[in-house]
Amino acid sequence: MTRLDLGPLRLHGVSLFVRAWSTHGGTERYCHGFARWLIQHDVRPEVWCQRVELPDDGALLRALRPAGRGRVGRMLATNLAVRTASTTNLRVGFLRAPGFDVLRAGGGAHSAWMSRLGATRWADQLERRFDQAGLRDAGTVVVNSELARRDVIADGSASSESVVVVRNGVDLERFSPLAESERDHAVVFVGHGFTRKGLATALSAMVHLPGWELRVVGRDRREAHYRSLAVELGVASQVRFLGAVDDIAPVVRRARALILPTRYDPSANVVLEAMACAVPPVTTRLDGASEVVPMPWLVVDEPTNAIAFAHAIRRAVADRELAARCRAAAEDWSLERSFSAFAATLVDGIARRAERR
Repeated sequence: MTRLDLGPLRLHGVSLFVRAWSTHGGTERYCHGFARWLIQHDVRPEVWCQRVELPDDGALLRALRPAGRGRVGRMLATNLAVRTASTTNLRVGFLRAPGFDVLRAGGGAHSAWMSRLGATRWADQLERRFDQAGLRDAGTVVVNSELARRDVIADGSASSESVVVVRNGVDLERFSPLAESERDHAVVFVGHGFTRKGLATALSAMVHLPGWELRVVGRDRREAHYRSLAVELGVASQVRFLGAVDDIAPVVRRARALILPTRYDPSANVVLEAMACAVPPVTTRLDGASEVVPMPWLVVDEPTNAIAFAHAIRRAVADRELAARCRAAAEDWSLERSFSAFAATLVDGIARRAERR
């Protein structure tokens, strides 16, 4: 493999724009990990953020203007902050806003999210406009799946030539398998925002999985509703709500399968994380991470088909070779591979920026 020359990044400088310097949230965790990867390769990035939750780890932290109040206020403040940030470095965005040379659209196209979840509020319309402006303005748009690439191109805000797929990576040491004897008779569900992630379907699937426990990791303002639903379905004794968990690895590793009936995910991190733990994931075709699962029957077409999810889980735990296949597939998507590929798009982004000027 040809060694990537990061000299252009050292020469021109790199500024990363993210909401928070943090490891809470998939976007923030990726940005933090990538910044540390750059530092390990003698590239010291600026990180422009509205909130700092961690030590700088060698990055040059820069303050964006404080976030506004409410969803709309935060969007307006973010866009203003990006426009007024003073830097001549390559501008790399992890935010929905115009003004970046390279934009990592980890959430895909907001228009696709709205369409699949039926979001019609005016705040969603405004966020779509900011998202489209950012996609149009960027020299390079980086997405994390072919699903997200199709959505961004279909949105019409970016040309096919400017959209590049760089898949998420997984920490193969942190997410590693347990011995079979150390696992519990349990299925795990992971995700904040239970409606989009499909918890109702997961609870319904438990009706068809007697004797199994469902461990729910994540938070949602309507948790009480889902607890009541578990009672109505007669599966309350099978379900444990664990809330937000700082480190999901121990929970995922002890499960026999992951269930994720998501209605839309450009690429759910937890699918790769489960695979790295040798835990088979059952997800939907509306999850970009479904593109890397080792067996096609682990992907359910309809997010509300609880019977299909239950059937796939039973098949997954009965397949003695599947756990090893999942781990082997995850090993193809290390963090090193993802960060190196993303860095290559930044090197290319410097050349594109020169052409655009």
